[in-house]
Amino acid sequence: MSSAELILAIGPVLFGAQWKRDLARALGVNDRTVNRWTAEKIEPRPGVWTDLLRIMRERHTQLGSLIEAVEKHARASGERC
Repeated sequence: MSSAELILAIGPVLFGAQWKRDLARALGVNDRTVNRWTAEKIEPRPGVWTDLLRIMRERHTQLGSLIEAVEKHARASGERC
């Protein structure tokens, strides 16, 4: 998987419909920089992958807690999980 393909896969999962703008903001880069990455015109600067991992791990932790909370509510309502 190329860098562009990976960013194109990660962006929408992390940030939804406006992912390029939001990803750029989260990484402290210009929207055009993200466009250049996805067009394979340039490679991400050093540190981008580490920053992406940090963001993904934070989301993973947040989602884990929310999943547990939703499961509790579902069980309390008699729903099967």
